[in-house]
Amino acid sequence: MELITVKEAAALLDVTPRMITKLCNNNKILGAIKNGRSWLLPKDEVAKLIKPNPKKMFFLALLVRLLTRLC
Repeated sequence: MELITVKEAAALLDVTPRMITKLCNNNKILGAIKNGRSWLLPKDEVAKLIKPNPKKMFFLALLVRLLTRLC
């Protein structure tokens, strides 16, 4: 089980570190471990919270189409 920090989880989920801390304090992330004043989170549990962003997906698909036409 790979553990990540609150800052790393926030970057993965595109939210603030404070939001991740609130989730941990409310026991919303399974397996979160309080280490002194900070939290360590199981990476696989954080990955379950990732939701696709339709805007990012649209622009990614558009970019792929443009790049394939150029090659």
